Amino acid sequence: MKPALAAVALALLGAAPGVGYMYPPVLPVGVATEVQLGGFEFTPDVEIHSLDPRVAVEKLGPPGEFLVPGPPYWFGTKSRTKAFPIPREVSARINITKEMSPGIARWQVSNASGASRCAAFLVEVGNVVVENRHRDDPQTLQSLPVTIAGRLSRIAEVDRYHFTPSQDGPLTAELIARRIGSDFHGVIEVRESNGLRLADVADTEGQDCDVTFAVEAGKTYSVRIFDVDFRGNQSFVYALRLTPGPRVLLTRPTSGRRSQSRDVVFVGYGLQSGTAQLERVSRTVDFPDHHEPTFSYRLETPAGTTSVELGLNDIDEIVEPERTEISGPTAVNGSLESVGDEDRYTLEVTKGDVWCLSVETGVLGSPLVPILRVLAPDGSELVKKDGTGGGHCALEFTAAGDGPHSIVIGDISAEVGTPLSIYRLIVKPARPDFTLSIPQRISFEAGGKASITVQLLRSGGYNGEVALEVTGLPAGVTAPAELCIPGDKNELKFELTTAKDCAATATYLGVVGVGKIGSDSVTRIAMASAEGNLCPRDPSKHRVPSMLFTRTMKAPLSISWVGRETQHERPRGSTFPAELEIKRQDGFDGEIWLMMLSAQSRHRQGIRGPIMKVPAGAQRVIYPVFLPEWLETDRTSRMVIVAMAKVIDVQGKDRYVLVPSGRLCMILEGSLMKVDGGAAEIDARPGTSFEVAVDVLRRPKFTEDVTLEISVPDDVKDLFRAAAVVVPMGETRAMIRVDTTADRRLHPEQKLTVRATALQDGKWIAASETAVTVVFGERVDAR
Repeated sequence: MKPALAAVALALLGAAPGVGYMYPPVLPVGVATEVQLGGFEFTPDVEIHSLDPRVAVEKLGPPGEFLVPGPPYWFGTKSRTKAFPIPREVSARINITKEMSPGIARWQVSNASGASRCAAFLVEVGNVVVENRHRDDPQTLQSLPVTIAGRLSRIAEVDRYHFTPSQDGPLTAELIARRIGSDFHGVIEVRESNGLRLADVADTEGQDCDVTFAVEAGKTYSVRIFDVDFRGNQSFVYALRLTPGPRVLLTRPTSGRRSQSRDVVFVGYGLQSGTAQLERVSRTVDFPDHHEPTFSYRLETPAGTTSVELGLNDIDEIVEPERTEISGPTAVNGSLESVGDEDRYTLEVTKGDVWCLSVETGVLGSPLVPILRVLAPDGSELVKKDGTGGGHCALEFTAAGDGPHSIVIGDISAEVGTPLSIYRLIVKPARPDFTLSIPQRISFEAGGKASITVQLLRSGGYNGEVALEVTGLPAGVTAPAELCIPGDKNELKFELTTAKDCAATATYLGVVGVGKIGSDSVTRIAMASAEGNLCPRDPSKHRVPSMLFTRTMKAPLSISWVGRETQHERPRGSTFPAELEIKRQDGFDGEIWLMMLSAQSRHRQGIRGPIMKVPAGAQRVIYPVFLPEWLETDRTSRMVIVAMAKVIDVQGKDRYVLVPSGRLCMILEGSLMKVDGGAAEIDARPGTSFEVAVDVLRRPKFTEDVTLEISVPDDVKDLFRAAAVVVPMGETRAMIRVDTTADRRLHPEQKLTVRATALQDGKWIAASETAVTVVFGERVDAR
């Protein structure tokens, strides 16, 4: 869908809240941390939810102002692409208990207009540092290993970190961005102190990236993080891990049988020599007898100790068997060496037998995209499946006859011939079983019904019925007395009934299914797909046993632009007083606020509107849309706003509902005025004064007085003092006196902004800006 049409579609569908990011995006275990939660269509009553009981979230205040991106901006072709949504942030405190394991955690929000998808953040154990840099200066890291919580907040931003290792050997830099929902493709670049590039890697495939390189103790290195297209946005949060020591890339086999000892080959950097060379070592590993799917093995090497996660199962593991005849249940660890290669295995079966096959690659860190085929004894293809959905494919097949069936493993990635080009084939007889799937979020209106569809996936020929139970129902919500998926069906649709006075707070529900396999009753918990990870490697780790059940309310009004079918011509650097019509319904005469919709079409380039309260009873209002002076004149600029109405629910609680407008289109023409500070640099010394000469140009019919003010970067704001200067109509030149305080922070130069403002028609802001560079020479009494 084109961006413009997407904005219109969103306006027609409503304005449920959305989640964007958490900052900092990395939180340590066992402590409470204050964070900013960025999202869209937040309201004062927005609720924040954690999907894990070990993660407690406390909301600390209402949503803040819109965080409209500042310059630089894209122009030309890039400016026509889809705009990033404009976030607002809510302060929160997140407490992670010590029982929480490191990895991905999730949160989501809800309000009276609906619920959001899930967003992700990283939970870490160890040294966590939040980015704290002065402008573009590098940040010095005091110790390793470390995980840095950072953000590429603006276009062309490059984050730089300096570190000095305490020992020689390999060091790994790992970027975690897309795994926590940040939609950018990162680059890691490592340089020595003399600027020589030591290593780099780019995430061109959207899977995040990492690189291992050799360092020397006592030398200083710089690691840089940026987007491949030098994009930046408030939502581009990331975690950067810097870990010295050996690094394991893969093991052969990748898993082992419980209570069994066997040799395992470890492949990685620095496992023998302690250098950044790809090497192999072999160890005898005792696989424990516990029910967890993995265990942590400590690998001792000459360069230090590293932990490796090894899988646990109850079947045999074979590595690159010399004989291609296999019997199930078993797992085969194989590799592909050349483009077009296929590995074939022969399985002796009996006609009518049902077998389960699956191939894993992505979860192993392999780049292969597998193709799995099964051939009958006569060579005909029975079934085929590929792993284009994330490097994993699975299928069931029924033996076509007695005799050998061929299992064929191929690849469509062409990423073959490397130590990472591995796969794991699992072969086992099918056993009757089933799994259940539910939506991750549903909504309802008080006194109405909420529809739920439970999907049933049968395996191994299971054809029994499954009884369902909904758990966690709040007061005032009831489910049908008997819920059952018949043996000949694969889903069940049913409705929850809600009382008119049921609670307004959202809650998590679950669904449990019970079926009979043979004479045994088995229980399965329904799972939902949780979003937030943009490159999931193991789908099973992104399933959650709950769905967010949210109460919604209808907006008692509608809004539309007056003359919305017209493309309005407006001057750049001015305010467009756009007229809106408000139609109140059902006797509603309560409070209304107008504000920008977060999702706007095309890059905004600084276009903005306020959060504006509407007088009671008003049916027509003016909403001011500010259009910066740098907007392009060869494209239309657009604005969609949303009305937020305060309503009272059946329990007497204040709720806020949202309804979007249509799209307002504007064509830009020349500016009303222009301020020019000249191109030359100004020489000054800290602790003294200097003057900025400014020219003000106006349109002939624009005769308003103009006010000039100096804008200074926040980090040195206390070092400058300058009074506003008024340039009366008819005058074009003015001088602004600037006083400075002696401070080393001013050296060597500062970029100031001269902002000119005037009131068009006595009430609408017109503005123009110019940049001024001040070069500070020898410091006077600098601290």
